[in-house]
Amino acid sequence: MTARILGTAMATAALATGSIVAATPASAQENVRGSVTLPSEGAVVECDGDVGIGLTFDVDFVFHWTYDDAGLVRERLTLRSPVRGTGNTVTDYADGTRTTSGNGRSMTMPGVGTVLHEAGHAVFDLETGQLLVSHGPAVNEATPEGAQLVCAAMGLSGGVPLEPPNVHD
Repeated sequence: MTARILGTAMATAALATGSIVAATPASAQENVRGSVTLPSEGAVVECDGDVGIGLTFDVDFVFHWTYDDAGLVRERLTLRSPVRGTGNTVTDYADGTRTTSGNGRSMTMPGVGTVLHEAGHAVFDLETGQLLVSHGPAVNEATPEGAQLVCAAMGLSGGVPLEPPNVHD
């Protein structure tokens, strides 16, 4: 899995929490459901002829927070989209890890085949961001293969991944 998925999940979290005011929990668990559209900030792939391609996703999300006497111990973000599939991001403050799993991206096109496919399981150190464990394919617009597939899906040739926007600013 790439940092791009993590960045997208965090951008979704920022968008969702920016538009939702959640009350202090009265119980040990809390849930918030909603939908957002994640527009790309400019092109994410450049095809031959200096053609830039941006990607936009409509995403349904569920945030789930778990508390104990000391406060927040775990938060889970589940994203669902026809293009993105279903992916989960679990931040475990007790273990100090962020885990992504599921089918984060899945897109096929007639005559092209697989365009994006990112699935599996990845565990990151919460403090350093270091990837600790990773299983599964990671073909997305941030990889050379994925950039070429995105261009092919649009009937274009070439395909170079562009630097993703900084979602933390």
